[in-house]
Amino acid sequence: DLKKNFESSPKFIDKLRMYLRCEEVSPEKIILRNCEISSDRLYYLITKKYFDFGNIKHLNLANNNLGDVGGSYLLWLVSKFSTKIDYLNINNNKIGRQSCEILVDILQKNIVKLSSLSIGANKIGDKLFSEISIAISKNNYLNKLFVNDNDLGKISSFILGSILKYDKKLKLLDVSNNNFGDDNIGYMLKGLICNTSLETLFINDMGLTNKSLRVFETTLCINSTLRKLFLERNKINFKGWRLLSDILNKNKYIEYISLVGNNFENEHINYIIEQQRQIKIRSISKSDYFMQIT
Repeated sequence: DLKKNFESSPKFIDKLRMYLRCEEVSPEKIILRNCEISSDRLYYLITKKYFDFGNIKHLNLANNNLGDVGGSYLLWLVSKFSTKIDYLNINNNKIGRQSCEILVDILQKNIVKLSSLSIGANKIGDKLFSEISIAISKNNYLNKLFVNDNDLGKISSFILGSILKYDKKLKLLDVSNNNFGDDNIGYMLKGLICNTSLETLFINDMGLTNKSLRVFETTLCINSTLRKLFLERNKINFKGWRLLSDILNKNKYIEYISLVGNNFENEHINYIIEQQRQIKIRSISKSDYFMQIT
């Protein structure tokens, strides 16, 4: 019960004090990651005035145990009192429907001027994300969105494609570690064809193969806004890299592509390093397998 007074355990207080010394905490910026903060402990922090919601601009409570009760309580406080907040990170907190409903209200009514939102690793699924996405389309301020590792599939890829097609605000999007794969990634990428704002896109850990690069070719040959593309820990091999290099010859706007952890053999890396000069790529290393384009 969040209404009752809560006396936290000495173990939690000791850990909290340790993090207060290590992490950056000020009236405007609060970073308390990995602190085992539950809904009761959140209430404790608020009653002890660790948080001044009227002054907070940056709030990072990633990797805690808020749950749906704590998440909804936190978001309600943000909606009522945090007129200055710009950055919110509640990754990996097991938030659910109640929290998402309040988040939808915050976003679609533009209650706060939130420019960066991280709700990754909460396993919200397609249904809840579809509700959040409607609110995102009505928001006037959000330009960085992290929805990685949320069990999103075909429906969400289609929704993201619709958002990207018309959106003129988002500059960074992270959809890594969702269930798009080769069969579903195309729905999102089609929206990127007409997009005029997105500059950075993370599509890591998606199980993408060379097959997906054909869809990327269609998108990147038209899109002129994207500058950084992360395709780390997928299943792209040397043949895929050669196709990607052809795509880069047609797209003169991409500045950085990361291919860390894909299926390249050492002899392929040597060849890639040699060939990078021909497609004006700089700084590709054997250990990182990334490409930065001049």
